Amino acid sequence: MEILNDIHLIKCPFMTSPWFTTVVAVMNDTVALVDTGTPGSPQDAIFPFLRNARRNIEDISQIVISHGHYDHCGGVHSIKRISGAKVIIHSADKGLIEDPYLMKRSLLARFPNLSFDGIISDEEPPFEPIFAGKVVQDGERLRLSNYEFEVLHIPGHSAGTICLAEKKIGLYIVGDGVQGRGERRPLIFHGATDYIESLERLKNEHVNYLILGHPFPPFGEAVLQDDRARTYIDESLLAIEELASKVLGILSKENRRLTIREIRRGIPMYSEISIGCILEKLSMEGKVRETRQNGDLFWNLV
Repeated sequence: MEILNDIHLIKCPFMTSPWFTTVVAVMNDTVALVDTGTPGSPQDAIFPFLRNARRNIEDISQIVISHGHYDHCGGVHSIKRISGAKVIIHSADKGLIEDPYLMKRSLLARFPNLSFDGIISDEEPPFEPIFAGKVVQDGERLRLSNYEFEVLHIPGHSAGTICLAEKKIGLYIVGDGVQGRGERRPLIFHGATDYIESLERLKNEHVNYLILGHPFPPFGEAVLQDDRARTYIDESLLAIEELASKVLGILSKENRRLTIREIRRGIPMYSEISIGCILEKLSMEGKVRETRQNGDLFWNLV
């Protein structure tokens, strides 16, 4: 799917149809990829796309990873092995791609007995370790083919999630940095406060095209334009507010200490990871209290 001249969207099968992971290909003299899907995505979608476009795998010179989760970086190893492309990622997510076990260990340290609901596979490692050729920070500029993108650091979904912004045309590639309603997928892995601040930052940008990592609800599309793009950012903020309100409502109704799993029974459409991140935010705001007992975390209203 061509988004704009030389900028294409590749839909990589993921989970069940119609769900997919997006890869953006920026192509002219060379090919740059933003994300690479799962370990199976190169063979399933990326290489067939390149063949149909009469390009070679060896033409890929750069791979920018929006964040270090396996469904976005899993295909890097096989692509880099053939093309020798330079891998680029934010410094805060560099450790996630070098150590495929790191994210799961970190989440379990924060939330003992966490249920991953198939989001993180028990078949480890989920991808081959990757070593970046370049780490970037907020405000840096990257030349991808004939376009120049600014790196916007938008943490929340992960610590090092980035958006690539081509501000002349208002095109923003955000990966999972903006998640809408999220469905049962985790809205956030890293921090709810950071996620809200990142969304507020994007609200102040002139967004004409918003390229998402998945076809998140409420629109169920991966490419949103103009008013729909801006509405989507508003919906993403609203989703966090609603989740926080629901968590507080359950704690108030039960009026006792609850685990994340017990809270989730009242809101099963949300993942335990998202609920945990919301509880961390509410704790920092002094609205809930965290206690540990017998290796598990409990939460109650202050």
